[in-house]
Parts: sequence; structure tokens; C-alpha cells
Amino acid sequence: MELFINETGLSSGGCDTETGTANFKKSPPTTDWHGAQKKLGERLQARDGNFLEVVRRGENLTFVQWVDFFLENYSKPPVRELRTHEANLRAAKHLKLAFATRRLIDVMADDIELFIRERLPPSLIGLRGLQTADNGRNKEAA
Repeated sequence: MELFINETGLSSGGCDTETGTANFKKSPPTTDWHGAQKKLGERLQARDGNFLEVVRRGENLTFVQWVDFFLENYSKPPVRELRTHEANLRAAKHLKLAFATRRLIDVMADDIELFIRERLPPSLIGLRGLQTADNGRNKEAA
């Protein structure tokens, strides 16, 4: 592992090279390691106890709301190519119908994969690479 020292004598790893002490400049802003760990623990406890506003709002977010947010903020050019956005719109149309009434936290990757497997003929499933872990291992072993 390489260390890069900047003009203030701090390595890129967040350690003061002259004194050898940790320097936490990002989050939380403290030079006390124990204080930083305590603050991190408080944040994790707040997250796990559903105290954080963002977590609470996210728990009530529906799949359709998230899809609309994604399409608006992360799918359009210049973030993605126009053709990618068009493909995302087509996929969103079908996924929104299938998962319209569900909360985002209740939709798992397996649910979406099962939905795709039910919609596509077996010949296209192989072309799209929708394979279980067992299928991948069997192909590697063959």
C-alpha cells in the first residue's frame, strides 16, 4: 500500500505523518479516534432505530415513486445516453405495473429476476445472462 504525503504532512490515509495520530477530517470532524467512534456508533444506532429522517422517509417510499425519481434524476442525458434512457423507460413501464403497490424496501432483486423470467421465453433468458449462481458454477465446471 502506498502513502501519498500532501503539503501539510498528512498522508492520504488520514494520519498525521509527523505525530502519527489519526486525523479524521471527513465525517465526523474530529481528531479524537474514540470521539469519532462514539459519533459513528450514535449515527448507526439512530439509523437502526429508525430515528433518521431519511430512513423513515425511505421506508414509506413506493417502488413507483423510486422508479420515477430514478428516471428523472439518473436516467436522462447527460447522465445516461438517450437510448439507455429509452430502454429504462420501457423496463420501468413493465416493472411499475408489476410492483406498483409495493414499498421499495419490500421489493428484492429475486422478485425482479423472477418477474423477468416469467415474462421472457427461455431462449432470451440465456442471452440476457439471467442465470442463477448454480448455472454459472455448472458452466465453469464443464
